[in-house]
Amino acid sequence: MEDTASVTPVVTLTPNAIKEVKRLQEVQGLGHAGLRLGVKGGGCSGLSYTVTFDTEIGPYDQTYEVDGIRVIVDMKSAIYLQGTQLDYQKDLVSGQFKFSNPNALKEIKRLQEVQGLGSAALRLGVKGGGCSGLSYTVNFDTEMGPYDQSYEVDGIRIIVDMKSAIYLQGTQLDYQKDLVSGQFKFSNPNATKNCGCGESFSV
Repeated sequence: MEDTASVTPVVTLTPNAIKEVKRLQEVQGLGHAGLRLGVKGGGCSGLSYTVTFDTEIGPYDQTYEVDGIRVIVDMKSAIYLQGTQLDYQKDLVSGQFKFSNPNALKEIKRLQEVQGLGSAALRLGVKGGGCSGLSYTVNFDTEMGPYDQSYEVDGIRIIVDMKSAIYLQGTQLDYQKDLVSGQFKFSNPNATKNCGCGESFSV
């Protein structure tokens, strides 16, 4: 039997996620069930996250423990989920689990270093074009315009113009890499349609 205490977590859990998982285990009588996290095909961007409870461990599953919660991740999903964080966010109406990934932060800092752009900010925006009508823009900039908003995330200054901010509100930026290349991916709750390329959308 694998020592779950010695396994590096594929997905970390925030205190809010831990609290909600334990609450669900209690109200659903699932005290001995593990939390299974995974990735499956589907969703508007091609892949979607899964969060379920499971009492069985498969031959290709990885398991580890977080604050008394047994977490199960199959090996294929682990490739996509490595370094991801699971949070639970609640508003006045409902709540939901949210996945976030530090890959974008790591790639931005890497680009700043290799391109000698340490003082440049990351400018995120939206412009007309693309197969769905609107497309995302990602570049570095050293100047702030009169209609720009600026804020900082983990030491990275982000600039978004006010018009783009309308479309990007609540959006998450990730960086996904395969054996050949990598690209930034936007997860936008305001989009009603997303192109398969991940660079174009409509609202």
